[in-house]
Amino acid sequence: MSASDNSSVYYGYTFGNPGQTHVHKWNGFSWSALPLFNGYSSDLFVFQGDIYLVAINYSLPYGSSIYKMENGSWQQKGQTFQGYVTDIEQMNNQVILAGAINDASLGAVGLVSFDGSSVSAIYPAKQTDSIQGIAYIQNQLWAVGSFGSQAGTDTSSVMKYNVQNSEWEYPATKKSGLNYSYFLKEIFELNGKVYTLRQYNSGIYEVRNDSLILLPNINLPYYTADVVVHNNIAYIGGSAFSSFDGTGASQITPWPANSYLLNLVGNDIYVSTHSAQFAGINLNYVFKLGLNNLALVQGTIYDDKNANCSYDAGEPSGVSAGYTYSLGGNTIFIGATGSYSLLLPTGTYAINNLHTIDPIDQYLQHRSSCSGQSSITVQGGQNYIHDIPFEHDGTMDRAIELSSFSSGRLRQGFDENLLLEVYNPGGDFSGIVDIEIDLAPNLTYVGTSPYFTGQSNGTLSFQVNGINERERFSIPVLINVGLGTTINDTLCINSRIVANSNDANPMNDTSNICLRVSAAHDPNDKRANVEASLPGLSELDYHIRFQNTGTDTAYKVVVVDTLESYFDPSSIALGSCSHPYTFRVEGENILVWTFDNIRLPDSTTNNLASQGFIKFTIDVDASLPIGSVIDNDAEIYFDYQPPVHTNHAQTFIVDELSIAENREAPDFRLYPNPFRNQLIVETKAANETLVLYNLQGEKLREFKFEKAAKYELKLQELEAGVYLMKGSNSSYKIIKQ
Repeated sequence: MSASDNSSVYYGYTFGNPGQTHVHKWNGFSWSALPLFNGYSSDLFVFQGDIYLVAINYSLPYGSSIYKMENGSWQQKGQTFQGYVTDIEQMNNQVILAGAINDASLGAVGLVSFDGSSVSAIYPAKQTDSIQGIAYIQNQLWAVGSFGSQAGTDTSSVMKYNVQNSEWEYPATKKSGLNYSYFLKEIFELNGKVYTLRQYNSGIYEVRNDSLILLPNINLPYYTADVVVHNNIAYIGGSAFSSFDGTGASQITPWPANSYLLNLVGNDIYVSTHSAQFAGINLNYVFKLGLNNLALVQGTIYDDKNANCSYDAGEPSGVSAGYTYSLGGNTIFIGATGSYSLLLPTGTYAINNLHTIDPIDQYLQHRSSCSGQSSITVQGGQNYIHDIPFEHDGTMDRAIELSSFSSGRLRQGFDENLLLEVYNPGGDFSGIVDIEIDLAPNLTYVGTSPYFTGQSNGTLSFQVNGINERERFSIPVLINVGLGTTINDTLCINSRIVANSNDANPMNDTSNICLRVSAAHDPNDKRANVEASLPGLSELDYHIRFQNTGTDTAYKVVVVDTLESYFDPSSIALGSCSHPYTFRVEGENILVWTFDNIRLPDSTTNNLASQGFIKFTIDVDASLPIGSVIDNDAEIYFDYQPPVHTNHAQTFIVDELSIAENREAPDFRLYPNPFRNQLIVETKAANETLVLYNLQGEKLREFKFEKAAKYELKLQELEAGVYLMKGSNSSYKIIKQ
């Protein structure tokens, strides 16, 4: 929580049980601590030069009280009222407190006012309201939230108070793309227009007459918080930091992650962050952004098709995933829309190493030959438009990638859908591209697209006639997994471009996948290409699969993958994907794929069409020691539903990859390996004893078997990791997932 006036900024935080609230003040030169408040606080505000806090009692019924720092201690002002405060605004020499407020003695709902000494009701109370944000705009009080008397209608999102008529009006009675009012968090004015901001799955709406209009192509992080407006630019805090000029929004990079609270003091923005350090600088969790000393640079990265060094109508301003490039000593990430926004100190910044994170765009290069486009020169306090051209370098290259919808698994007896993608990162190619796929035994071809030309001895043939620069062909291949396959066996499928002449990179002419045979599957899951590795593993491939198992069509799917510290987000390379998407990196470590208008049917309507997937490659810390577990999962959002969590895809760092260490013939067999909660043991002799050890050599369990048979071991109490199972003549390394 934070507050500010014209000379100081205050930050507070509450922790402990019972709660204690700490408040610190920055006067422009140094920090000082205010006396401790014994209790929980939900917010701070400055009124007539004094600092106040809003205390909250979490016991039912919820109660809120206002305390003032007075004579060296916190003194309560006014009576306690029922409810929870979410936002505070000053208007006409009074403080307006908004939230989920319903106090019987005040007769107030949604809003109360505070004049420095007492609390009173404000405006006629017509409904039970839960207000998320308020703002004093154009001499009127505006509010966003959930308004009880209008719940379930088109008018339950935005309202304003008409002072002349002494009543609330609902200015936004029609909504575009908004289902639930509580997603609206902030409301603000910019250049004479009123905008409101969604807190989650973030977007910006303009309040236009009687409608809420969702602005297109707004590049915001998934979670947003405070908004401050300065010099016709709205600055937005959240899981990343963004700017909005009324036409477009861009994340300002590089920037510390989770920069939530913003306070404007003069020409400076004070920002709080969850990051103690950024770029080697100690931030102490709060830092000052001097806007007068920084230039705002905005522009578009575009494909300069006619090589005239100017952005012309019709030239692509985005690629399939996003860009990174070097700006001076900084690495900049730009989303797939192609637009960017940067805050830069005075200086000249060279543009280098522009490239994209999708392999189909790997031969796009920055047009440094364009006059004035190879660097940016800026002066603090000024706004600049600087477009950056790129072009294809003319390299000839064709490539393929084979993937599976089933996230690394083949369901015995079922049809499975493979996806063969033929793409051209190189220049235009007018010839024929021949492709072959070799199916493993017990896998049979069922059907595919018109590109199929025939099969012979388990080899399928395909042909694409002509493929343009950066063009991609998706060829679905339906196969059947025969009942002759063995559960837990791994089957490999190989694909290749045949006789790919005049090709700069033969390494991407083949693509092979190995899939495990299973009898059941999780419709939303994640798999790594490596389950166990020796030390020195530097890269992993991941496959995320999602399926709409609901009861209606999903119009939007968002996949969020939060990377652990041993991953390098800047190294990500995006692979094949089932549907068109946009991709962005939030903060420093959150990967977000957004499938807008995906129209994914539910699984009961069309099981095959209800599925989708994502593949990507990322670098991992190669210095991880033996015993380490590389763990990663993802969250999948279908429209406005709560997230579906995938399993944890785990890769174990082990001292050797051999499964059995035998001095003689193996005397027992273990499977599956890796396992989850139970392990099957097949002994080959009577009176066999097996001992379970951890990697430190500690004995954990002992199992005795009187006869040769199959046994089931319950090992759900084991933590994920690598263990050793030893018998009289052989030993096995086993992996608990």
